[in-house]
Amino acid sequence: LEAQVGLKVLGDLADEPLEGQLADEQLGRLLVATDLAECDGAGSVTMRLLDAAGRRGALAGRLRSELLTRRLSSRRLA
Repeated sequence: LEAQVGLKVLGDLADEPLEGQLADEQLGRLLVATDLAECDGAGSVTMRLLDAAGRRGALAGRLRSELLTRRLSSRRLA
């Protein structure tokens, strides 16, 4: 029954013209709520791991960008 309700709600969201971040947030909340309904606990661990991996990736990208900027500016001075 829970799976049918989840599919019905997802179907309704797909029919509505949602745009940008609001659509992502609503869908993300729905997926987290659906995952919590299963009550096995594995989903919350997976979500934390994905979130941590995303943060590390963003940090690494910023650091690479800063290093590249510094290298380019030091070459201009030389």
